[in-house]
Formats: sequence, C-alpha cells, structure tokens
Amino acid sequence: MRETDLRAVSVTKTLMMLLVVLGHACIVFAASAWGGVTPLRQSLPIAYFARFLELTHTQTFFVCSGFFFALRRYEKGKYRTMGYDLKHRAKRLLVPYAVISVFWAAPADYFAKGLAPAQLAKNYLLGFDPAQLWFLLTLFLLYILFYFTSDRVLKLPVWLGILGFLAVRYLGVLLTELRLPLRVLRFDAFLRSALYFYLGLLLQQRRLCIPRARWLPLLLALCAGSFALYAVKCIDSECNAYLKETLMLFVNLSGVFAYLCIGTLLKNLYEKPFFAALSAAGMGIYLLHQQILYATMRLTNFAWIAPLAFVIVNFCAAAAIAWGLTWLLKRTAIGRAALGEAK
Repeated sequence: MRETDLRAVSVTKTLMMLLVVLGHACIVFAASAWGGVTPLRQSLPIAYFARFLELTHTQTFFVCSGFFFALRRYEKGKYRTMGYDLKHRAKRLLVPYAVISVFWAAPADYFAKGLAPAQLAKNYLLGFDPAQLWFLLTLFLLYILFYFTSDRVLKLPVWLGILGFLAVRYLGVLLTELRLPLRVLRFDAFLRSALYFYLGLLLQQRRLCIPRARWLPLLLALCAGSFALYAVKCIDSECNAYLKETLMLFVNLSGVFAYLCIGTLLKNLYEKPFFAALSAAGMGIYLLHQQILYATMRLTNFAWIAPLAFVIVNFCAAAAIAWGLTWLLKRTAIGRAALGEAK
C-alpha cells in the first residue's frame, strides 16, 4: 500500500465527518421540522445541497472504514482473534451507541421533538430511527460481515464481487417492496452500504485506485449531472424504487471517488497538528453534534438571519461545542468508554 493512499483516505475520512455536521446544519431546509425546528427563512439551494450530501458523505465514510479494516487485517495482522476482536469492536461501536442513546440522543428527541417514550424505545432499542447513531449499528454489522467473509470475498474477481454487492443492494429494495421491517437495527442501511465497505477493501489492496487529480472535473460533472437527474425524478415526486436506487447509486459512486480525489489533493493536511487533533476528536464530534444543532438552531432561528449565515453559524457552533465536549469526556474513564475508547 502506498503511503499517499493512507494519507489521502485518512484526510478524506475526517473531511466526511465535517460534511456530516455540515449536512445536518443544512438538512433543516429540506426535512420538515428536523429536530423540531422550521427555519423562518427557506432556501431551496441549501435544501438540495443537503440532499446531495446525504447521498455521498456517509457512503464515502464506509469506503474509508473498509480501507482501514483491510489495512489492519492484511498489513498489520490484526482481526484474527475472534473473541477479542468482536468484544473490542462492540466496545468501539455498541457501547457508545447505548450510552449516547440513553444519556444524550433519546432525551434530546424527547424534549426537542416531543417523542413519546414508546416511540423512543422503538427508535433506539430496535434501531428504527436512532438519529445519527444509525451509523454505529450499520458499521458494526458490516464489520461482522467482512470479518467472516473478507478472505474469501477478496479472492473473487473484482467485477464479480461488485456485482455480488450490487445484488445485495437491490435485494434490499426488493425486501422493502415486500414490506419487510428492514429498518430494525437499520438493516436496510447495512444492505445498501456493504458495496462501499467492499470498495474500501479493494482500494487498500490496490485492486482499485484513487482517481488522479485530472479526473476531478469529470467526477464533479458526473456528481452534478447524476444528482440533477435524481432530483428531477425522485425528489418531491413519485419514482420507481429500482430507478431511484439506480440514480442514487450513480450519485453515490461519483461522489465517493470525487471526495477521494479531493482527499489526495489535500493529503498534506495529514501532517498538520490541528487536523490531527480534529481527526482524533472525530468520533466524539460525530456522536454529539446533532443534538447540539437542535439547541443552536433554536437560538439562531430569526427572520433577519440569511439561510447561508444560519448554516455557517450552526455548523461552526456544533462542531466547536462537540469538540470541546469530546475533550472533556476524554479526561475521564467513563467519558472515554462513552466515546468507544475504553481499553
């Protein structure tokens, strides 16, 4: 594996965390009463930008996660002691899910959205809608899947592996059409995301390559074009489920490789102390930011504040406050466990 790839993917992963915060600072313009807040001034461009981000940033994060899974397993010799590995991964993902759900996210939903206890139990105990924490459930399921299959999967021809995981993705569409409860533990997201985790494995194994800088304009054009088509066909209008999934796939993939290309261009950030500190705080910022936005959006929701300023202020405030809270939590053993950093 080339050092430049490691730096590019590391930078990309941190940038995606920031884009998640930015996306949640924008989504209030696209989703009705997100977090119990309705902006007094609307912005259609920001609403569409939010929709674009939600089709690209977490998908790229899954690619980065697959990359680091393969790095640890195939270059560092880790992930070969099943009992220890599964216990450690549960501490990294499921313990934060439980702690942040009980003491942070669910109470925020109760007060900010007025959700009843029964709905909160459904959302968090069954994983139907656990706010930003759905990502932890999905990542844990992906870890389990690839822990037991990656050795065999990587022996397949690349084209066959990609077709296989595309089939898994469309299986999710079929099962949803059959009205199966795939939102339990966000199994729907797991089926949709396995492809991206697999692509991360292929990148680490050098069976796929990060596009060179000269490809970025084309990738951005593909992003814009595919998202425009998706917006026309599938946003605020009836759309065949399989067509919607296909259009989403084009947006997902063009966005993933565009972001990786940008990560390559910005790979020198990897050595910057500020960026390294931001990366180290990434998990905490992700876990805490959404509920902070519920509060800051209420404090800044005035008609005289322009939508763009509203987004910038809330993005900066949520990221900064979450970073500060992460720093405080890391000072205690309980806080480190809540962030998934317990030994």
